Amino acid sequence: MAHRGSNRRCRFCCAALLFFATLGAAGLAWAAKGGTEDATRDWDEGPVRYLMTRSEARLFRSQETAPERIAFIRNFWERRDPDPRTPQNEARLGFWQRVAEANGQFTGSGKPGWKTDRGKIYILLGPPDDIERDENYDTGAHAGARGMMRWIYYGLASASNRVVTVIPFIRTADEDWLLSDSARFASPSFTMLQPADQALPGAVDRLIDQVPWANGNLGTAMDLARLQEIPSERELLEAIVKSEQFLGSYEASGALHLLSGPGGETLLAITVALPRARLVPAWDGSAVGLAQRFAVAAELRPRGAPGAVPLTIPEDAFVPEPAPAAGDPWLRFQAVRPVPPGAWQLSAVIYDRSGGGAGSTAIDLTIPDFAPRGAPRLYGPLLGTDEPAAGAEAGGDATFPFRAGPLRVLPTPRERVAAEAPARFFARVEPPPGGDGPVTLAWRVLGAGGEPTGLDGASDDARGPWRLEIPAGRLAPGSYRLVVTASAAGGAPLERETAFEVSAASAGPGAP
Repeated sequence: MAHRGSNRRCRFCCAALLFFATLGAAGLAWAAKGGTEDATRDWDEGPVRYLMTRSEARLFRSQETAPERIAFIRNFWERRDPDPRTPQNEARLGFWQRVAEANGQFTGSGKPGWKTDRGKIYILLGPPDDIERDENYDTGAHAGARGMMRWIYYGLASASNRVVTVIPFIRTADEDWLLSDSARFASPSFTMLQPADQALPGAVDRLIDQVPWANGNLGTAMDLARLQEIPSERELLEAIVKSEQFLGSYEASGALHLLSGPGGETLLAITVALPRARLVPAWDGSAVGLAQRFAVAAELRPRGAPGAVPLTIPEDAFVPEPAPAAGDPWLRFQAVRPVPPGAWQLSAVIYDRSGGGAGSTAIDLTIPDFAPRGAPRLYGPLLGTDEPAAGAEAGGDATFPFRAGPLRVLPTPRERVAAEAPARFFARVEPPPGGDGPVTLAWRVLGAGGEPTGLDGASDDARGPWRLEIPAGRLAPGSYRLVVTASAAGGAPLERETAFEVSAASAGPGAP
């Protein structure tokens, strides 16, 4: 059985784009009409409306059911994928990243950054190449208000009639910056040393037509829609996960591993992680900040079992990794839950309250039948590291987030190791419930097609922590499986495996 947390293209379809872009901004209004049961209904009223053509907007509104709308959303982004050969949709990730950045940069107007005029332009065109700004310039547009800002873009890829594109903004009495409809202010030859003139009627239409982008023009950015009140954060987290709508600006990863509980029952450890280097703003390093800043929610959906009930893993079930090391590239969150046997798909979302970003991951897994009578208890195996847990007593067999007995265990979220780095695996082996005899453990590493690699071994008594280190360079780049089989006297054997990748790139076991 493989429990891979590969960073595949997430099946979530971005319908809840306002989730990461706006939850952290006060005053946001957005939700599905009639509650959170179908958040796809008003998907086109969020920032994605800046990308939609008029025909796409009409087509979306003609979709009558949630499955139809979800299919539309998937196709919407697939059509904009610049390189379908890659596992990520770069256009979608870039769009959401700019929405999150707009929220963080354009504050102070009493509305989310993505809804401001500067936010609209930033989302569509990205940051300007140059900015001209005069805090005291009298535009004559608003009584008692002074100030002009001009964003300058040199050589927009789609510009048809000018090399330099200028986007002018004027400040209002309430300190907001609005897109100016003055053709003069938008002229590359204009200088703020000249006095202002009156705005020309219709100039904004000409400006819009002169600033094209990949699939339309800025006219769609001016087509605003009424937004509604947002639901609670927890309701929206659950709604997003349940309706497969979201792909965020962070590239989250996840890993799943089986545990054996004290009574021999099968538990599932769900680890979800964000790459620390990409967080904006950076995490402050405190445990309180880690717990307060991030929210995680997940759902396990049955695969191939019509009518089966999904299992919701709520936010309060996830525990942040205790005291993450300064050099670790990941921030991890973990929940441990009993899961019935069968085929499942995990859908998980991490939301960054401070930065407004989020990440999501989807992982397929199969939970085998519960361990046979007399089988040993087994934690893992997993690609990762272990160390003594602070304050842990020696011995014990408790399993809970990031703990295996007295050890602190950190899975590698992407289950990938560089060819020039050693691959380190961990497992914890205990006798069957009520037993205290030796437990034998056999292990082997197989290729993607099950072919042997020559890496195998066995131990007559592997009780307690079990570690395996495969030397650097021993495995060529490719896909592999580590299979372990534990047996106790008089009981049936228990076999588990974990899949992992050996990458040619220089990326250590925990590298994003």
